Amino acid sequence: MEGHSGPVICLTVFNLLLYSGSQDGTARCWVREFGNCTRVYKGAKHAIICVKLHNGILFTASVDSFVRAYDAKSGALKKLFVGHESSIQCLAIVGELMYTGGADAKLNVWAVKDVDQDIEDLTVESAADSPANGTTGLDDNIDGPEGRDDGYDQPTPATLAQQRRLHDIEQRLSSYDDVDSNSRPSP
Repeated sequence: MEGHSGPVICLTVFNLLLYSGSQDGTARCWVREFGNCTRVYKGAKHAIICVKLHNGILFTASVDSFVRAYDAKSGALKKLFVGHESSIQCLAIVGELMYTGGADAKLNVWAVKDVDQDIEDLTVESAADSPANGTTGLDDNIDGPEGRDDGYDQPTPATLAQQRRLHDIEQRLSSYDDVDSNSRPSP
């Protein structure tokens, strides 16, 4: 399979399709059986470090510090996630949340539930604006910019459920004698 103009850095497979990310700043979709490149996802200014497919959306993490969400079929850019100050090193999606880790020593959490519904317009979401960061406590500035009054400080049912799960995990961890107390999560 040929098509990238730089080294291939990452791959993910979904059924008959293979998605690749490259140092050339593009991601590509390939038909595994034939090796045909069917789509090129452009927009990154630097290397694509990670590609993940989730609910028909291809997420790419780049050295340019952005995560881009593309409609996997059309190749249309749906959303740009802005929140890292330098290269994104890793990306994981669990349920409706996306986690990104960067060379800036930040872990950002993003809600990805409705990315596929942003059909008409490209949207840009910053880490401070992400409802996920507002509900997980991983972002120091969960209230956002000065004067913001949008309910981020109000606990939601999801927040309360997360707090209960965290409490349950902490209780289970405390029952293990072989777990170093310094490695336990802080409350």
